[in-house]
Amino acid sequence: MAKQSIVNQLEELAAPFIEEHGLILYDAEAENSSKTLRLFIDKENGIQLEDCEKVARKLDEALTEAEVYGGDFTLEVSSPGVERKLRKKWHFEKVLGKNIELKLFEALGRMHESAPKSIHRAKTLQGKLISIEGDTLKVEIENASYDLPLDKVTKAHLVYDF
Repeated sequence: MAKQSIVNQLEELAAPFIEEHGLILYDAEAENSSKTLRLFIDKENGIQLEDCEKVARKLDEALTEAEVYGGDFTLEVSSPGVERKLRKKWHFEKVLGKNIELKLFEALGRMHESAPKSIHRAKTLQGKLISIEGDTLKVEIENASYDLPLDKVTKAHLVYDF
């Protein structure tokens, strides 16, 4: 089964149970080589171990019945963590005003000729997420703001300020 369809199946099976318990389906991943399914859940005041256990038990049964990976898989259910991955537009919307790290497909200077020499060739950047307009992130880096299209971002995560 294709990786994306397994992720879709995981999300479909998990969504009703997660919503019923006041949780948020933050993200899901499938690692075909190890047959590992990862589900990241959250809620307003953070999740507890019991939340993960409840979801894991219920979902394990549903995935076994659906014969995902022929019923031979490892399921991991956890919080997205303090330095959570940012993949979906709503992930970015929830962290407006916070510091994030971005990895880009191409150097910042290729998208913004005026970028200072110190970051002109950088593909990995840290800055404050100022806004999201359509599919474009506005990020403040070294006291200047840059528009970065979401489709130019390969990875992003929240940077936790201690």
